Amino acid sequence: MTNRALLPLIVVAGVRRQGGKVDFSYSLAFRHLINEGKAVKELAAGCGARGCNLEEWENRRQFIGEAFTEAGSVFDIGCGNGFLLRSLQEWSGVLLTPYGIDINSTLISEAKELFPEHSAYFLVYGIDDLFDQWPSN
Repeated sequence: MTNRALLPLIVVAGVRRQGGKVDFSYSLAFRHLINEGKAVKELAAGCGARGCNLEEWENRRQFIGEAFTEAGSVFDIGCGNGFLLRSLQEWSGVLLTPYGIDINSTLISEAKELFPEHSAYFLVYGIDDLFDQWPSN
């Protein structure tokens, strides 16, 4: 188990929208994750974004967090290591409960470490398995 699992989840409280642009600062737990935990490039790679630094990660994905205006749940199909979900919690400024599935058991284990209080919400499951559960016409 890494130090990441010991950090409490703290959703950023200081999100302000000014002229359509979001101004935010990261929580202490998130700053620790990206500064003293795994490098952002490694965390981003676990979500399918190879070679991304923090600025590129934010520029390419931060707009997604702006879609969340109320607390609720978010389900990520192909969640990888959960870093996108964790980033969305920071960027949205609202309490988001993460759920995720991925076919890669190693990445799901990493997501469970990133969200120890929600580890039961991450499953090794493929999208094909999901569709197999639905009735055909």
